[in-house]
Amino acid sequence: MSLVYAINVLFGIGAAIYLPAWRKTFARYVDIGKEGQNYAISDMFLSITGSLASVTGGLIVELTGSFSYVFLVASLFTLIGGLSMLTLLNDTR
Repeated sequence: MSLVYAINVLFGIGAAIYLPAWRKTFARYVDIGKEGQNYAISDMFLSITGSLASVTGGLIVELTGSFSYVFLVASLFTLIGGLSMLTLLNDTR
């Protein structure tokens, strides 16, 4: 069970890196006068990918019988996304 906690910590670190960089980058390039529409589209895609991730996670648990793999995959994708956003952070300064 301690592996699940460790993997969840990795997920949290990835999210902490990713979210501020994403919000700053998105706010810089949002179309003036269309802020609401742009944020709505962004939220829609985040919701769709979240639901697809839930289905994928369910399939992984069904195939492997373990939630640890789901946490591991989610952590890795979040960490990769966070690190890629760090490369864009310098462009927004």
